[in-house]
Amino acid sequence: MLRGAAPGERRGGRQKGTPNKLSIGRVKAAIATATPEFDSLDQLRLIAKHFLDQATAEGKKKKANMRSLNDCLDRAARVLRDIVPYEHPKLSAVKLGGDPNAPLNLSSLSDAELAYFRRIMVKIGATDGPG
Repeated sequence: MLRGAAPGERRGGRQKGTPNKLSIGRVKAAIATATPEFDSLDQLRLIAKHFLDQATAEGKKKKANMRSLNDCLDRAARVLRDIVPYEHPKLSAVKLGGDPNAPLNLSSLSDAELAYFRRIMVKIGATDGPG
């Protein structure tokens, strides 16, 4: 003999908390109407692109105004100069130093390797030792 679900027992349908079409539509509408966050780096890129587009348009004219063209390129260069440190960080110098408690052991090198090592050290300006 078959019976229906016992009191409190769930057998089918949507799980509790699963959004329906209406809920999904509301979320999508809220995302579409939300204003995106202001990103100053993206704005600088847009400004630089605007100046470069103006310069390109001026350059395509038969009688291009060189002063206007150079002005647009100068403005684009100034904006791009501000962007560069964020996109391409400067390289920093690295000083190579050894451990004073564990000096290099060069005894396993051949005479030719030692001569090459000496030439390299002279080239980079290293000294033979203190003083």
